[in-house]
Amino acid sequence: MHQKIQDMQKAIRTLSDHLTVAERKNKQLQALINLGCDHTINVVHLIMKAMPDDHYFKDVDFSTANVQARWANGALDCKRALKRKSWLQPLPPNAGLIIHELPQE
Repeated sequence: MHQKIQDMQKAIRTLSDHLTVAERKNKQLQALINLGCDHTINVVHLIMKAMPDDHYFKDVDFSTANVQARWANGALDCKRALKRKSWLQPLPPNAGLIIHELPQE
């Protein structure tokens, strides 16, 4: 839903670029133009991998060691995402929000 909203805001800004100077002075159109934005939001989606002892029927283990292991795995995923830099690839001009999926290893 948020992606659709961001894409529409980008579309509003793109359409507003095609208005004449006189149209831009119209108060009603100005209010609509102000709903637009010209930036793109990049989100990197990191998926937590299951730990070896994780099972769907078992309660989540919040022990210090397990939480630290999850943090370490998350840090490794962040480093992999930073090496990939998928957000630097050319984007569609109408994209308001892009979700970059980090492939599992």
